[in-house]
Amino acid sequence: MTLPKPERLIRAWGAAAAMLVLASCVSEQFAFCPPDVRLYLKTDHELGIYGSRATNIEDWYSSIDTVAVYIFDENEKFVTVWHGGGYTPGDEFEVPLIKLGLREGVYTFVAWTNRGDEYLCNLEQLEARRDTTGIDFYLEDMRMTMALPEEGGAIEGDLRHRHHGILERAYVSNYSILSPGPNVISLMPSLHRVNLAVTGVAPSSTGSGHTLTVTDSNSEHDFRNMNVPDLDVYRHRRPFTLVDPGSGGGANGGTRAEQAATMTASVYLMQLHDDTVTGFEIHNDADPSTPIHVEDDLVELINIVYGANRRGVDLDEVLEFDITIDVSSKLQTVFRINGWQYIRHNFIP
Repeated sequence: MTLPKPERLIRAWGAAAAMLVLASCVSEQFAFCPPDVRLYLKTDHELGIYGSRATNIEDWYSSIDTVAVYIFDENEKFVTVWHGGGYTPGDEFEVPLIKLGLREGVYTFVAWTNRGDEYLCNLEQLEARRDTTGIDFYLEDMRMTMALPEEGGAIEGDLRHRHHGILERAYVSNYSILSPGPNVISLMPSLHRVNLAVTGVAPSSTGSGHTLTVTDSNSEHDFRNMNVPDLDVYRHRRPFTLVDPGSGGGANGGTRAEQAATMTASVYLMQLHDDTVTGFEIHNDADPSTPIHVEDDLVELINIVYGANRRGVDLDEVLEFDITIDVSSKLQTVFRINGWQYIRHNFIP
């Protein structure tokens, strides 16, 4: 059936108006633009991906000062990067794709927070190489690296929180973003926190303190946030705080364990994985060459303690580890990690 000419004109004008509205969404963002043309960032905590993973989980997202979103095409070749400002969880944070001039196609989006003096990207070096040689670079070539202290030095302050998120193979057109899930990049923390309490330490006769030294090589990550192996070792150093100088002995003097001191120290570490080796030692400052306690592999210790209690541990889910080590006996060392206990019997020659 052929429509009368006035009705055909009305439909034609209506279609043209709709195309004009949608086309304007390519260069500007208006309230009437389709909601699925927008790309958002949210923390994994806001999205409910994990439960309560730390004592004060909000602290892990409280200091996001900058966000950078790196964009790659369907072959994972680098296209462009967008730099945004600070992000407060609970607020709407939109990545303005329509202003980036992306052609219709499949893209991967990688987000990092707090890039700056402490966390460095190799983008400038790769761009310089491309401009000189004409060689393109890809997602697999890109790295995010933690700035390290000078050789022989140690990190003595808290690491700044860093987050990573990736949205892979999202189809972008002028009017929509179609991805395997919601149009959201989920930001996940890239640090773990270790709260260490040591009990049973013999009181120092000289009044000297104690120090926690952590050795790590987990300083560089690819753009899927996986650890790059075989890097140089660096150190964290933290002084212990004396919580109980040995006041439990009472009038009768008490046992050796009661007389001994309890001390605590906390440290933020780059994300722990089964393929990272993070060790630590505890020593008296008066005699740093003779450690009170040494652990060669923190992740292995965590797995042993959880495993002894028939539990597994997801290092993406658990961000904070409360570790107590009782060294009051020479015959055994008692560990408690997040409430789970394990007793290691010591070999005495």
